[in-house]
Amino acid sequence: MIDVKGVSQAKRILLSLVPKAKAAIQELTLNTAIAMTAEAEANAARDTGELAASIHFTLTRGGMGFILLADAPHWAYVEFGTGGLVEIPAGYEALAAQYRGKGIKEVNLPARPFLIPAYVAHSEIYLQNVKRNLPRLLR
Repeated sequence: MIDVKGVSQAKRILLSLVPKAKAAIQELTLNTAIAMTAEAEANAARDTGELAASIHFTLTRGGMGFILLADAPHWAYVEFGTGGLVEIPAGYEALAAQYRGKGIKEVNLPARPFLIPAYVAHSEIYLQNVKRNLPRLLR
């Protein structure tokens, strides 16, 4: 058996960082989910208030991730628009395709995005915060 000096100590140090790093990432994730939800709610169309009230998040992977949701049945039509006024941002085609109409009637409503802009803005901030905090966590 080969015993490399310091490996056991390094292993103990690295393993002791895991709970600290995990807790910090969970906190950043929760704060990002709250901010993203608040921005999506603020940007949501306010015809009846149903859309904004339906926006929420669900934590996933033990608090290391989350899903931003809008439960109002018409959310996608507000987000992407309808008829000849549909606007689908690059990378969201598969999501939008799930809500494509059957062409029975044409209702032309302009896109009034609220979820995707909040997601894009806060995803970038989240990654910056993780990168900025990693060196502190590894001390």
